[in-house]
Amino acid sequence: MPTNLADEDQSRLESLCMLFGVGFVLFHVDKNNPRFSIRVRAQRFFPAMFYVNEFAERLKLHDAKVFQSLFG
Repeated sequence: MPTNLADEDQSRLESLCMLFGVGFVLFHVDKNNPRFSIRVRAQRFFPAMFYVNEFAERLKLHDAKVFQSLFG
């Protein structure tokens, strides 16, 4: 997000990113020198296999060709 984001919005986003494990990076709106700063590092989580299998099954039912091209 750009650094000119309101402080209240930055704080809210930072809290949500910490809660859900999503990375949060601020940058200056200068395309020649954006100066990135990491506010929250992303967390690595492994997906629950129940939901992975459910999603794969729904994809297979929706479009078998796409399923085949992705999973063989």
